[in-house]
Amino acid sequence: VPSRPGSSSGATIAAVLPDPKNLVATAPVANPPFAAASAPASSAPFSVVASTNISLWAAQIPSVDRPDAGNTQAVAEYAADIFKYLRERETVMRLKDDYMQSQQDVTEKMRMILVDWLVEVHWKFKLSPDTLFLTIHLLDRYLSHVNVKRTKLQLVGVTCMLLASKHEEIYPPEIKDFVHVTDKAYTKQEILNMEVSALNTLGFQLTSPSPLAFLQRMVKVQECTPEHVSLCQYLLELTLCHYRSIRHLPSHLASAALFLANKIMKISPAWSQNSRMRRRSEEHTSE
Repeated sequence: VPSRPGSSSGATIAAVLPDPKNLVATAPVANPPFAAASAPASSAPFSVVASTNISLWAAQIPSVDRPDAGNTQAVAEYAADIFKYLRERETVMRLKDDYMQSQQDVTEKMRMILVDWLVEVHWKFKLSPDTLFLTIHLLDRYLSHVNVKRTKLQLVGVTCMLLASKHEEIYPPEIKDFVHVTDKAYTKQEILNMEVSALNTLGFQLTSPSPLAFLQRMVKVQECTPEHVSLCQYLLELTLCHYRSIRHLPSHLASAALFLANKIMKISPAWSQNSRMRRRSEEHTSE
């Protein structure tokens, strides 16, 4: 430490401070940077412990969800509670099965033609099946609250698909895509105005139990083949065009689609024991 000439403070401070050479040589190293951490002799590898914990935890969930115990995206530990909640919500979000009587300019046939066209648009945009089911559900909910002129029915349909795409898709189609698919029958501003009207009418409540979710659960319980699942989904999609199908709950539509597919494929019994037991278990849980 430097000191002023004629002063002894520098020498005093130097005498107090330790020598850097001795400090480096004698200081104990608590945790060497390249030394391997010593593990207890009785500790097991992490993979073994993790697999053991998963096995113990999987034994406590329903048997249908045990194969997905190691899949974090399947949320096997919450699957039973999720479908219990969906069974409760489907009764709350139930549609009016006679709303067409209050429509003055729209008929059931017009609705069927619109839905058939929306299916083609859905296929052209390569959207998910959940988007299609949500689109038709939003369409029926909006028509049950608002009288729509036939000239604006297609506008309501593409707007409901736009809302469903924003809710379900990662990359939803843009408004200009819907303007193009309608052959420029409606402008971008008209679609935006209808979007505002639809959201206000629906109270910004877009989420609702879909029959497709119940069907996916049922085919998993029955352990259906891919061909069997495709047939079930096709039969379920046929119900979208029929106005009278909205009187049934989503879970009932899914059950009917699976039952009919079993009949077509000559599966005996048409309603398996596993499906019957799972249905009773969920009904008992919801009660």
